[in-house]
Amino acid sequence: RMSLARADAPGALVTLERLDRRDRRGLFLPYRESLRIEALANLGRLPEARRRLVQLRKATPADPLLLRLDRLLRAPP
Repeated sequence: RMSLARADAPGALVTLERLDRRDRRGLFLPYRESLRIEALANLGRLPEARRRLVQLRKATPADPLLLRLDRLLRAPP
């Protein structure tokens, strides 16, 4: 989250990958995935961000983060 707050989307992705290697299933997996989607969107990698959002929605359809991510991916650049 701190990397994204500093507008360091590449750094956020590196941190998230490191966390994924340590804890593949954990309680915060949906939150980590939402941060990854946000970082990808910030990098302009919208197709990948949208694919991951579809997967997140299937895995956690009631997640309150989905609404924020939907708005983020619909926002004009």
